[in-house]
Amino acid sequence: MRTTAVGIAYSLSRLSGAILPFISVAMLDDLGATAVFLGSALIMVIVCVDVGVLGPRSTGLVLEDSSDELSPTRRERFAREPADRSTA
Repeated sequence: MRTTAVGIAYSLSRLSGAILPFISVAMLDDLGATAVFLGSALIMVIVCVDVGVLGPRSTGLVLEDSSDELSPTRRERFAREPADRSTA
């Protein structure tokens, strides 16, 4: 599932990177430079809000612990913990 989502996101970014220059040149001709910069700024704001709302929460976490992969420090910590806590 994750690799499919990453592949789709990468493909869409490549597609938008190929199409956006043509749209911005047309906007530049018709509407002027101000409209192009305002449009770009609007897209950046939308992306920032999207990441802020849908992004993973990492407040208060160490950088290594915010990753979904098991970092060496977490591996060491989990290796020291007993496997079964119900007997303790």
